[in-house]
Amino acid sequence: MPSVSWRYVGPENVDELRDMSFVFMCFEGPAKKLIVDKLEEFGLAFIDVGMGVYPLPCREDAALSATGRCSKGIPTHRQSSCRAVARA
Repeated sequence: MPSVSWRYVGPENVDELRDMSFVFMCFEGPAKKLIVDKLEEFGLAFIDVGMGVYPLPCREDAALSATGRCSKGIPTHRQSSCRAVARA
């Protein structure tokens, strides 16, 4: 079984993900669409988590609001599970 990897994944090495049994993602950027598309092609399960923090402009005390997101990609439920994965 491949070991955990913490490195950049792009067009030159995305095929290495084929050997994984599960992929956890937590990032935004141009490579996300490529990676999600390849994970689906390889039939791999994955989780993608994200968080957004926003200032509340109507407050004088510099209050913040936050949202969290967790999307799953499961090979047997691709249609429903991947719709929520942000690919931007």
